[in-house]
Amino acid sequence: MKKSLGETVAGKRSWQHEQRRHQCSITWRRDRQFLDLTLDDVGACIELVFTPVCKDGTKGNQKNVVSDMISPADPKGIELLIPDCCEDRQVTPFRIYFGGHEGVGEYIWYRTKIKLEGSALLNISNASDIEICGTELTYKPTLKDVGSFLALYWVPTRVDSTCGEPLVAICNTPVSPAPPVVANVRVKELSLGIYSGEGEYFGGYEGESLLSWHRKDSEGTVELINGASSRTYNVTDSDYTFRLLFGYTPVRSDSVVGELKLSDPTDIVFPELPYAEMLALTGKAVEGDLLTAVEVIPNSEMQQHVWSKYKKDIRYQWFCSSEVGDSFSYEPLPNKSSCSYRVRFEDIGRCLKCECVVTDVFGRSSEVVYIETTSVLPGIPRIHKLEIEGRGFHTNLYSVRGTYSGGKEGKSRVQWLRSMVGSPDLISIPGMLNPLDH
Repeated sequence: MKKSLGETVAGKRSWQHEQRRHQCSITWRRDRQFLDLTLDDVGACIELVFTPVCKDGTKGNQKNVVSDMISPADPKGIELLIPDCCEDRQVTPFRIYFGGHEGVGEYIWYRTKIKLEGSALLNISNASDIEICGTELTYKPTLKDVGSFLALYWVPTRVDSTCGEPLVAICNTPVSPAPPVVANVRVKELSLGIYSGEGEYFGGYEGESLLSWHRKDSEGTVELINGASSRTYNVTDSDYTFRLLFGYTPVRSDSVVGELKLSDPTDIVFPELPYAEMLALTGKAVEGDLLTAVEVIPNSEMQQHVWSKYKKDIRYQWFCSSEVGDSFSYEPLPNKSSCSYRVRFEDIGRCLKCECVVTDVFGRSSEVVYIETTSVLPGIPRIHKLEIEGRGFHTNLYSVRGTYSGGKEGKSRVQWLRSMVGSPDLISIPGMLNPLDH
């Protein structure tokens, strides 16, 4: 609006006009006859200061006139426009308000599948197949709004709550989808050797997005795994010692393709660790017997596979029990690290234990499995390497030597016998029952 010469004095507007007198007639300068009031004038008074001026420049006495307090005009919406709308971008309508200071108006956003016009738009609240989606001045479209039209119902309201006639506007084109993107791409291990890829799609309705799996070596080189294009992935032998990444290329329902996003790499992939389900022993915990530890391999297909392909070696260690007071423990037997162990005389009355650890070609070791024996029993008394010393003449002295086993030796005895030449029968020699000479 235009405003003539004026200045504000003590909260009032003063308006000065010039009068030109010529041949006793009074004329007004046309651009000074009126004052267009603005919003700044509301609540104030206007003072008109009139100064008559002769042609020769002589000025007369001023006349002052003060108006009543300026009242605001009725609230009115001059214009309301909705720009093109896109998913997840805040929409701020273009609007022009008139009528005093604006208060908090009423805003209702509607979602409609068809573009309403004319009376149908003005009576949108009574239309069918519409949904209210917002009640603020601004609105951020969501996925539900994609492909629909947004309309805004606005009731202009003055600061004193006086309302004007409502305005309704609708966007020219349907809400467009946002560009397809994907976030929070990640890999989840479902079980050993089975992974699942996940991601959060955004940007309109999702079409047939492209999924992929990749390997990453120790030098950081990423390689596409051919044929792996589903959300789940089963590890193969080719993946061991690599890290896995899940790739997600978002594709919108209208075939617009977004940017490939890769997940963080997984930990280094290894096969299942070969392990012994349990140990079994052949032989008995008896002095002189040979104990042999035998690993029991699990029956699962994976364990059978890793034992045959990735098992490196099996380490054994034998232990003997030791009791000190009420304390019971096992002490390792030096240099007893094979799968077999021959029970010794010193082991009688003690328990034996064999531990087993399986290592694979990747340098990993399984948990220890072990088996314990009952208390070692003495063996059956036996003589080993029995020998007769002496010459074969009737006047010579004969002696017997041998090695005893079977626990602590008691009073062993030797019985001498003779046989006739050419006869297999043995005949005891009376009085020839002597202690065994070791």
